Amino acid sequence: MKVLIVLLFMLLTAVVVVFAIYNTATVPITVWYTSFPAVELWVVVVVSIIVGVVFALTIGLVEGTATRIENRRLRRTLRKLETENNYLRTQPSSARHRTESPLPAPLAPMTAPAIVEPASAPVYGSGDEDEDDDVYSGGSAV
Repeated sequence: MKVLIVLLFMLLTAVVVVFAIYNTATVPITVWYTSFPAVELWVVVVVSIIVGVVFALTIGLVEGTATRIENRRLRRTLRKLETENNYLRTQPSSARHRTESPLPAPLAPMTAPAIVEPASAPVYGSGDEDEDDDVYSGGSAV
């Protein structure tokens, strides 16, 4: 890609040089209220090209900055969702598949309820890990 850009730049430069050699006539230019009676045509073309390149670079810089800001926001959202997903994966399967049945459950014989400890996410390390470490799976976030 860099080679293509260099080749296009060289081609544009060659076209401008050839144009400057063959177009040495002078033309009158009026910009706003300022008048320039004799400006060479190649100077007008070269200045126009430079102004166009600066304008295009400015637009590219603004759009690139906006894209980088949006990508940063999306990466943060992705990291948060991956952490939540890893946490939910550590939950027991019975907690993940609870659904309300439309029919009442049949009555079971009375027995003492089993004591079930609530599920908690495992936390590894001493707390001073890198912020990219995923505390729920013990590994690095993907």
